[in-house]
Amino acid sequence: MDYKLSNTQTNKEIDLRIIFRIIRRGKFFILFFTLLTSIFGAIYALNKPNLWQGSFDIVLENENSQNNKNSNFLKNLQLELGNVDKGLDTQVSILKSSSVLKPVYLFALAHKTKTGEDFKNWSYKKWVGTYLDIDLLENTQILQIKYKDTDQEFIKPVLDKISETYQKYST
Repeated sequence: MDYKLSNTQTNKEIDLRIIFRIIRRGKFFILFFTLLTSIFGAIYALNKPNLWQGSFDIVLENENSQNNKNSNFLKNLQLELGNVDKGLDTQVSILKSSSVLKPVYLFALAHKTKTGEDFKNWSYKKWVGTYLDIDLLENTQILQIKYKDTDQEFIKPVLDKISETYQKYST
């Protein structure tokens, strides 16, 4: 059996008329689906509580840094060879740990339970994952701390508590 290819099959061009006919036939379905999705999206957006965010930065000092020429030379040599300074990463991990931020978590827990929010089932790890964002800015020694919450007035006291806790830790 030999099949003959029609001119449209050998041409490898897309016939837009076919696509427009398919869209025209399904216009009511497309319109209904778009309208339904828009309505559900609007309802979701209107019912979702506002999320506020505050942040501050901390400049971390490397414990091994010295101000002499030899240490600067070694530091530049390490950067050229591609060795990453693991001291800052360790310091960031310590600052994220519960041993440092537990007082802030307990402070937030007390406030949330006082306001009536169901916060008791949240672990420290879940609280940090949801409300806190602690990252070292790329290629810097700056630690950026962001706190997100639905209670706008509560963000500043939490950030102050985090700052106070880090100051106690650094001494």
